[in-house]
Amino acid sequence: MVNIHALAGITLLLSTLISAAPRNTTYDDQDFARITYTNANDWQHQPLAGYEANFYNGSRSYTYVPGASATFNFIGTGIYLQGPFANDQAKRRVVLNGEELGVFTAYADNREPCAVFWGMWNLKNANHTVVVSHNDTANKIFAMDAWVVEVDPGTTGSPASAGTPKPTDQPFAGIGIYLQGPYADDQANRRVVLDGVEIGIFSTYSVNWRASAVFWGTGNLQNGDHTVVVSHNDTTTKIFVMDAWIVETDPEATSPPASTGTSAPTGLPPSTGVPVSAPSLQIEGSAGAGTRSNVASSRIEGLSMLTMTVLAYTLPLLLNYGVL
Repeated sequence: MVNIHALAGITLLLSTLISAAPRNTTYDDQDFARITYTNANDWQHQPLAGYEANFYNGSRSYTYVPGASATFNFIGTGIYLQGPFANDQAKRRVVLNGEELGVFTAYADNREPCAVFWGMWNLKNANHTVVVSHNDTANKIFAMDAWVVEVDPGTTGSPASAGTPKPTDQPFAGIGIYLQGPYADDQANRRVVLDGVEIGIFSTYSVNWRASAVFWGTGNLQNGDHTVVVSHNDTTTKIFVMDAWIVETDPEATSPPASTGTSAPTGLPPSTGVPVSAPSLQIEGSAGAGTRSNVASSRIEGLSMLTMTVLAYTLPLLLNYGVL
């Protein structure tokens, strides 16, 4: 005989767990109702012939115009910007809710499928605006593929610290800071905080081992004392390796940051070839499938583990009450 009350209780428990999990929604670059491209003549919205499978919905929006920007308004607790990686990709500046977050790239020696080049989570579940703009020379292309929004009902807006090892705290005096480390498939996601401001979660994931390169950096800071904190932000099966801290100084810089671009630092290791390297967060599943980044998916995978644990306890109940 089926115990209706037991079945209803178990169903409610599982539905509560599922509803409380982070959910990701991918918005195509040509969702013009949500995305505003400054100066329509500066942007083109055409697929890359022969590489359509590398893009979400096979489409892309791109520009060669320095300063050309795209603005995206969203309600959620996380945002991830996705685009192609190649050796002709321009550096891009990211501003979230009016706050300058830095300059990032999607550089790769060879053309690679689209991946997240910047992302941030644990935001307050509210309205946000992210602006990304071309921040390079006019011979470089800046291409956007998709915008991934995360909604986590459990987020309160303050970054969680549980399970995070003691961070590496590095004070410095200068106008720029660049963090360098190796790229590999066992590298942990890492959290960066600059002068007490949460910058985001970054990764040095690579299918194959790659030489150390800059995984996060920012320039054009006010010339003075700063503190950057970088911490392990992943499972204990992943390793977080730091190789170098590169400080940019300018004796003539005595004023607050200028609003006209961020210059790349001099003296970066010549072997990297990437002045300001972006986090190469890989996309799960087949290229262009619109699935979420590793950072976002790790939060979803937590639900799967939790659900399996609940099922381990509830299945005996189901069998005992004759539900199964």
